[in-house]
Amino acid sequence: MKKYFFFILLLTSLFVFPKQALAKVMIQEKGYLQIPSTETIDDDLFIGAETVDLAGKITGSVFVGAGAVDVKGVIGGDLVLGSGKANITGSITGDIYIGAGDVTLTGTTVGGNVVIGAGNVTIDPTSS
Repeated sequence: MKKYFFFILLLTSLFVFPKQALAKVMIQEKGYLQIPSTETIDDDLFIGAETVDLAGKITGSVFVGAGAVDVKGVIGGDLVLGSGKANITGSITGDIYIGAGDVTLTGTTVGGNVVIGAGNVTIDPTSS
């Protein structure tokens, strides 16, 4: 009988105390969305905006859909980006996946792989 009680209690606790899915979501339909260099986000980040300037530190992965994106900050996970124009000068610990019209990597440090599908790609020699 104790086994059944414990099993029922365990099963009930899964529904009463569900695990939270954590992520920060930022949406700016019109205009400019900025994450300043003084800001740190200790989570994954999902961004949808017209223009994005990411200069802060994000400890998780970043997912961006925007018209124009500048990444100058530090990303502790992967960068997944879809935009018209992408300028990456920051540091990405994980992988980079980009689909864009124009992509520029200048002085970018990448810990993983880089996959780019774009009309124009510029990678300077100081990127690694």
